[in-house]
Amino acid sequence: MSPFLTLNPLDEERFPELEREPGVYGVETWLLRPGADARVPVPPASAAALLVSYTVLLRNAPFGTRWQMEAVGRGPDGKERRLAWELAPPPVKGDNVQTITPNPNLRPDPGSVDRGVFWVDLGPLVKAQALRPGDQLKLHYGSASATLALPAALR
Repeated sequence: MSPFLTLNPLDEERFPELEREPGVYGVETWLLRPGADARVPVPPASAAALLVSYTVLLRNAPFGTRWQMEAVGRGPDGKERRLAWELAPPPVKGDNVQTITPNPNLRPDPGSVDRGVFWVDLGPLVKAQALRPGDQLKLHYGSASATLALPAALR
């Protein structure tokens, strides 16, 4: 199983119900079935998708911070099982792409905020049994996090 999953950005203007008041920060997650929300193009054959809405203070996320997802559950032997993935944006298509290495000393201005909405296809993880019913999904970005319990039935 790849240690990376694709983070699929969405147009946050299409999700007005997820808008936060100024000064309110956090990460929220929802489990979606394919076709449950036309704004989230989950493949029909997928088991589920994770929809994420976030508003985070950048000063609480060190430079280079990336989205991380962790599954915590019990294996068949009853022992705790932990699997982790980094969420990466989809690869850029095109031949004229130059990789730019940002300055590691760059720091955001105090009060800088990042916000957005994205989804992650959980289908391949369910199919490979990396995610199992009853697992806890933990999503982290710097000091911001959210936890979601998977339902007892995932196909």
